[in-house]
Amino acid sequence: MTEVHIPKGQAVTPASLPSIAWYEFLLNEKLLKEHLSQENPDPTPCQLIIQFLQQAEVEMAAVIQAANEKKVPGLPGAVSIPLNKVEEEPKPIEPTKKVKALRLLAVKVGCYLRWNLAAMEKGVPIPILQALLIQLLQICVPTVIDNIHNPDLEVSSLSDLGLFVVHLFHRWCVRSVVRDSFPTKPVKQAFVPVPGQLDPNIVMAQATDTIIRKFKEELPASMIFLENCLLALETDHGSASMPTADCFGMPGEESEPQLLWNNTSNVSAEEITSQICFDLGALYFFKGDYRKAFEKFRVCKQLKSQLTEAVYCWVDENRLRGYLTSCSCLLGVSADVKTPSLFDRAELARKKEFQGIVEILCEDNLSQELDMSYRGNLQDELLRRRMLDLHVSVYLCNVVRAVTEGKPLVSPILEIVKNADSSRLEFLTELLSRGLKNLSESQKSHLKCFILHLIELLPAGSAFSQKVLSSDLVSHFNRAEVEELATDDVDSNNQYLLDVGMEDATAMTNFPSTRESSYNVSDVEGQLLTVYDPRLIKDILLELYDNRGLNAMQIISLNDKWKVPKELKQLLESNNTDKLREFDKIYLYVLIAKARHCMDLRIYERARQLLRMVESILSDVSFVAARQSSWQVLLMELNQFDFKHVVSDGQNLPSLILQCKQCLTVIRLGQVLSWWSTACAFLCNMAEWQYLSDLTNTADGFIELSRLLAGLVRDIQLKKNVRKQARDLWDAVLTIYQP
Repeated sequence: MTEVHIPKGQAVTPASLPSIAWYEFLLNEKLLKEHLSQENPDPTPCQLIIQFLQQAEVEMAAVIQAANEKKVPGLPGAVSIPLNKVEEEPKPIEPTKKVKALRLLAVKVGCYLRWNLAAMEKGVPIPILQALLIQLLQICVPTVIDNIHNPDLEVSSLSDLGLFVVHLFHRWCVRSVVRDSFPTKPVKQAFVPVPGQLDPNIVMAQATDTIIRKFKEELPASMIFLENCLLALETDHGSASMPTADCFGMPGEESEPQLLWNNTSNVSAEEITSQICFDLGALYFFKGDYRKAFEKFRVCKQLKSQLTEAVYCWVDENRLRGYLTSCSCLLGVSADVKTPSLFDRAELARKKEFQGIVEILCEDNLSQELDMSYRGNLQDELLRRRMLDLHVSVYLCNVVRAVTEGKPLVSPILEIVKNADSSRLEFLTELLSRGLKNLSESQKSHLKCFILHLIELLPAGSAFSQKVLSSDLVSHFNRAEVEELATDDVDSNNQYLLDVGMEDATAMTNFPSTRESSYNVSDVEGQLLTVYDPRLIKDILLELYDNRGLNAMQIISLNDKWKVPKELKQLLESNNTDKLREFDKIYLYVLIAKARHCMDLRIYERARQLLRMVESILSDVSFVAARQSSWQVLLMELNQFDFKHVVSDGQNLPSLILQCKQCLTVIRLGQVLSWWSTACAFLCNMAEWQYLSDLTNTADGFIELSRLLAGLVRDIQLKKNVRKQARDLWDAVLTIYQP
């Protein structure tokens, strides 16, 4: 680690001569400061670093060559007689004062740049920049240089100066790995190769690849050290000492270079923390850990906004803003970090065993800052950790929040409300009361509908209905609505509602809440909307069709959420189903629509029951129609597996994989299915690369994309260059999204 060789070509000549030669800075110690104080110095600071270090390498090579020539043996044929049995180890060759001066000049230029890695990375090649930083380490912390990549390196053992130079090196390692993942132009060199000689650009590129490969291997050590730095800056180290140009005296003819550490510049912990957080955030973003990346970027922006005059910290604000926007979109949180956000408070509560999480979610019910997927993750985590009481409270908070967005979750919480004690009911009514006091009119309407539905579905005289009627919630309802609340509370004709329950009380739905003022769940039409048993559905349809005279269109339009897949709808309207009466077609339509509705609500057992009934009816009428119904069952199974990662009874993964393959075969033979992309995605998730890559006649975009992806995954380990496969894959993506 201590020996750094700067790659260089042989016999290269400068393309254009600079206005000041490098050796002039050796002759006049004050010239460097005067030159760099100019507005646009020529050569630039980065060019000076390159010239000084490359010339130092040339001079050092000459010293080594001269030392080796002195070791040439005597006359030919003479036998050398060793004086000692044990040969002495060769002593390292000391650099000359000229070499030391050139290296110190390069370090002083870095000091004038205030160790701005972003500026140096643009103008200094990676091998030369590595030589500069290692030279800085050798001067400032010579005892640490050999253990620089040791993950056990203690931050507390470093001085303020050592903390700065070691963290600077690890910051550069992290930044180099991230930069290597993006296409960048190599740093242009001011030299042209002589014909027949090695191209210095090629030599430099090879050295760069070797360094980056080493950094990737040692990346965990750099990450650990920087994370430990952040902890130390909060407790042990209140600041760090940045070396300046005045710290390094030039060697004289009779004297060695002096190191004046009293001239260091003090850098606050906030500056270093902000800079480290930006670089670590970029690394976490590159690795796909967006939650950690967002946290680092948030801290970076918060601390940077507090800095009035930065000495060391330099952050690209546009890039920081882009990172924050990307993370906030991916995580579903607000990117505003001026004040501690609800997301920050929720994350802090998670670290403290969820202390105060309920109060945070109650606030979010009003501000609606957190994404529902994040809130759902909190709820699932509580369930996994068996914190059941807190889980129920968080679940109720999530239900109220979802209802304000127009998602009716009445049925999933019926059992909770039925069995709730007085404190739990008090909590729920308080949640609803807060919402009715502070939300918009449309959101209040959703909450009122939710309360009405809940009282309708609960047994008469339930504790919840009594709590609502005796609380201040009543003040948010008009007289007619209060009368309806009281009427629903005493209505005992609700036996048909026993069929409404969901098998998964934690499922989140996306079914919008709509309730007409004329809607009465005791009507026959209302019963049809709420029951899911095929026998009850048929009885209610007979009542509507035979006794009340409703035609097919009137029955189908009872719920605008009833949707039937296009292929099944066409079959029901085609001549293949002429054997069916109009009533049977209505019955099938409602069964299919309710099954699809249950799939949207993630009530998979109900959907399976309804679709099996459809399949049994159609099997006696049309094989094609029955086959289409079986495809809907397969879609339901795939959706259930995607949601729960489990298969239903009587099914297994090999069976689902086989059915998906049959589905793709049917599509490739010309039949139309509206959900073939789900089957493709499932086979990709199951790593069926061999099957997918062997497919032919894949004109469909999703199937072609899956085939190319499978081929790429299969061949990527065998082929060093996969540009053609990547281009074909991208072309397939374009064909999917082209209008």
